[in-house]
Amino acid sequence: MQEDERIIEVLVREVGRDLGPDLENLMRRAMGPLDRGTRATLAAEIDDAFEAAPGIEHAREQAAQAIRGRVGDPPPATLDDWLAWIEATCPINADDRRHLADRLKWLAPAKLATTCRWYAQTWAKAAAAEPEAHRQENAGRKAANASLLAPRAATLTKATHHPRQQQNGAPEPLPAGVRMSWTLRVNGRRLAIAGRQMTEEEVLASVRARWPGADVEVLTDAD
Repeated sequence: MQEDERIIEVLVREVGRDLGPDLENLMRRAMGPLDRGTRATLAAEIDDAFEAAPGIEHAREQAAQAIRGRVGDPPPATLDDWLAWIEATCPINADDRRHLADRLKWLAPAKLATTCRWYAQTWAKAAAAEPEAHRQENAGRKAANASLLAPRAATLTKATHHPRQQQNGAPEPLPAGVRMSWTLRVNGRRLAIAGRQMTEEEVLASVRARWPGADVEVLTDAD
């Protein structure tokens, strides 16, 4: 998602293309599953559409056609569409669907897309790792549902915690389990993440979303 946003930022701010909100959202939906090389090629095609078109609306239309010509119909945009996509991708039942709807309904569109893709990937990976065929569905369900806990916990923390200045001028302590910085080991390399309030679950979810399948270990939770 960061790469998608960077491409949009470059086209808008550095190249000066007036993409408009509809085309930007279409790009986010279409580029998410693509590899880096395909994203770069598609970004060049979008830029070429603006270079050659006689007007903004025509340029946006040509750019949208370039996106659909390369990736087909983009992924779903609404929560109901994403739930249907997950249902077609994973063997979820009615209870799973209700659970997903409750967990995902508060997410912004860009975050919704990322979370749903991660849910499906987590399910497939966990199911494939289970050697007993009759246990694969439950293994996938357990891992995928667990992947929803981190963003939910992070959002509740942000919604309920409002730092205040104490009488001596020091900021109010963070809630238990919430830190401003974390140090981890990712595939043997040390990595520091800092700058905003995060739970351990949130920082792990962020790292695993960026490096799927990586060996991740939390080394410290010091502020």
